[in-house]
Amino acid sequence: MRRREFITLLGGVAVAWPLAVQAQQPFRIGLLNTGASTFFIAPFMGKLEELGYLEGKNVVVERKFAEGNRERLKEFAADLVRQHVDVIVTIGTPAAFAAKQATSTIPIVLGPSATPSVLACNEPRPSRWKCNGQLADGA
Repeated sequence: MRRREFITLLGGVAVAWPLAVQAQQPFRIGLLNTGASTFFIAPFMGKLEELGYLEGKNVVVERKFAEGNRERLKEFAADLVRQHVDVIVTIGTPAAFAAKQATSTIPIVLGPSATPSVLACNEPRPSRWKCNGQLADGA
């Protein structure tokens, strides 16, 4: 009888272990900035902390600054996709375009200066815009 109990326990641990490890994974945010300015980051991080998301504990923010270089934006957006971030937050319309071109599966949050109606093929909707099956939301 002990052998069955041991096998049941071992099977339970084998099933529960990946779930426990996954639960400890921090939420990953990709921050894609068209320029070099950091004006948005302090209030953004402050709001995350206010909501209980602490960088280094339960959230990781991958910051990418293109400094006006559109080619770097494309590279950075692709890099965020490869890093499997949970969401991409964009600052500036060019960053939003680069993020939209890089992924159709990762949610994109349009931060300051992004023009959602332009991103969505000039088809504005009340709070969401959709074009070719892709969805973008403004913050």
